Amino acid sequence: MRYMMVVTAVCSCVVAGGVPGCSECPETEESLAGLVRIDSAVELVLYFRQQADMYELCQSGGWAGLDMPAAMMPVPDDSAAGERADGGGQGYSDTNVQESGVDEADVVKTDGEYFYVAGRDKLRIVRARPPEQLEQVGQVELSSPVRAMYLYEGRAVVLSQTGGGNGPVAIMRQAEPEAQFATAWQVWVTVIDVSDPAAPSVLKTFGFDGVLNTSRRIDGWLRVILSVYRYGLGESQVAGDPADWLPRRYTRRAGKAAKVGPIGGYDDFYRPLTPDGTSITTIVSINLDDLSAEPETLSVIGESEVVYASRQALYVSDSRYGFGSAERQKTVLHKFDLGGEQVRYVGSGAVTGRLINSFALGEKDGYLRVATSSGWFRASGPGRLTNQVYVLGEKDGALEVVGSVKEIAEGEMLYAARFLGDRGFLITFEKVDPLFVLDLSDPTNPQVVGELEVPGYGGYIHPMGSDHLITIGKDADFDGQATWFQGVQLAMFDVSDLSDPQLVDRVVLGTRGTESEALWDHHAFNYFAEQDALAVPICLSEGGQGGPTMGQPTFKGLYVYRVTAAEGFELLGRIATQDPPPDYCRGWWGPDSDWTRSVFIGDDVYAATAAGVWAAPLADVDSVPWSLDFD
Repeated sequence: MRYMMVVTAVCSCVVAGGVPGCSECPETEESLAGLVRIDSAVELVLYFRQQADMYELCQSGGWAGLDMPAAMMPVPDDSAAGERADGGGQGYSDTNVQESGVDEADVVKTDGEYFYVAGRDKLRIVRARPPEQLEQVGQVELSSPVRAMYLYEGRAVVLSQTGGGNGPVAIMRQAEPEAQFATAWQVWVTVIDVSDPAAPSVLKTFGFDGVLNTSRRIDGWLRVILSVYRYGLGESQVAGDPADWLPRRYTRRAGKAAKVGPIGGYDDFYRPLTPDGTSITTIVSINLDDLSAEPETLSVIGESEVVYASRQALYVSDSRYGFGSAERQKTVLHKFDLGGEQVRYVGSGAVTGRLINSFALGEKDGYLRVATSSGWFRASGPGRLTNQVYVLGEKDGALEVVGSVKEIAEGEMLYAARFLGDRGFLITFEKVDPLFVLDLSDPTNPQVVGELEVPGYGGYIHPMGSDHLITIGKDADFDGQATWFQGVQLAMFDVSDLSDPQLVDRVVLGTRGTESEALWDHHAFNYFAEQDALAVPICLSEGGQGGPTMGQPTFKGLYVYRVTAAEGFELLGRIATQDPPPDYCRGWWGPDSDWTRSVFIGDDVYAATAAGVWAAPLADVDSVPWSLDFD
């Protein structure tokens, strides 16, 4: 078996069972990208002991590298709006997803007749049609804060999280076995029968130790990716049967969590060829067509960051990126096959640079296209920012680079990427926003074939038919010394000629301080091709004079446009969801409950938040004749 080479830290000594270990913090050197299945409970115990000791020894500096967050900028964590989860064409808009046929969880789902709103600690069911009868008809209380949900075959599948927000956390074990889980964070999957919207009922509940990274649904299979960061185990607590101290699975009995057993057996675990600490990434597979079946799990002892899924495969990234080392700038990618009932590890590879989000990855015909940035903001010399695109193919149990194009927009940072068929699109930024167009028809010879500069930057790229793109980002003002982001910018591009992309239209909303949730969460971006309609949430600030001067918030809600290649953006109206608007517009750091979603059904548009739903006809959006306030 052959493996890709990466640059990171490695231990050169080996202890019993073939598990790497060292007595001192190792230096950075080349190592291997790959996973090895754990062969025995003894090996699992030894590995965790060595890694726990190594973490304590090297926690002040880069034994496994300084882990970078999944997003170096606001993240947009899932071709109409991406693609519709079911292919579209049903008279209403659906969740904006990255890949057709790969559904993504969101806080609002619809079947064209009802809304299913996952807000705070409950699932609300709202009659949407006709809009004159907008009302809540059903509700299910959840025992933990809701993150998002799926809608599948008359069932709502709700994902919730105990223990707080989404950020990296450690599950620290206590000395007493019965107290081990007192501070654990847990992810809960609650399957609810909503075939009668007025009488929803819970069918099944699954619980798991960990933090929710992301999830995907392909047909009846739900894949939930969990993370346990810096698994806090000392040698005295890692002994005997791993089932006594591994993360666990749960169910609910009489409204309380009840332990079922460990999250998996020792043979469900893989360790990296290059040790990567004691964090655990687990892929949980739940068969939504057979809720009596036990969930399947596959765990990797290592970090998980960006996750991307096609219908055939799931990819998990783990960066090896050190601030103090220009050499150690690699991202490892692990590939898992989703073709069978059980997830199967395929192979691993590595590329230079870091990923901005899942849109920096895209698969076609078994080849994975990867867009990365490497280096740092420097005026010149080693380490200066640059960008590259790699194409990886599977060979002999590894992911090997078969083609690449490098040194794209040196000195500029990658802000957005999108792979669509045989084409790729990148947006970088320093003082202006270059759109780069790539021809990927030959996997062994990817090429940049077109480029266009426009003011500001785009943070999310969305296909509009086969020949046009819509982007959302920020306008920018360069004062001679610094570049200051201004209002939210919508842009439309004609890419019918890959060598000569053209700007069709550009709209800037507000001044500095204006924000849109769609800048970091693509689920908030809703392009509905059947009505040539676009809806984006906007918190509008006005009155700024350019440069660092902030404007004053004057509106928060939904902007609705008619969008066509011939006319560009035509504002149809606005729906206010908070009146008066807030004192300042929150960016990506805002609370989880501060979200807005839009849905198009027939000739009407709806805005939904955790506080209520508002609706208006597309012919007169500003009228907003229908609304529903939640209790």
